[in-house]
Amino acid sequence: MGRSRFKTHVEEAYRIICERGLIDDGELQYLLDTPSATYYRVRKALLAVYHDVEYEKGFLRLKRKQEGEPVVEYWGELEPSKA
Repeated sequence: MGRSRFKTHVEEAYRIICERGLIDDGELQYLLDTPSATYYRVRKALLAVYHDVEYEKGFLRLKRKQEGEPVVEYWGELEPSKA
């Protein structure tokens, strides 16, 4: 499997977790359609790259926001253009 395919699997896993908020480890592997060895590498990379994802008791989920943590409402450029 090439690097670009691996990166695509990691990005797809993150998209699925964001859509659902919580997903079973086995279901995510099934949706990605990867062998176990590849899936575990994808999961390890996912947890290393996306710091808002956590693994607990067989489930991957988005971390809960901490109290007082800023809510990002602008997803475009880093600096909004002056209107």
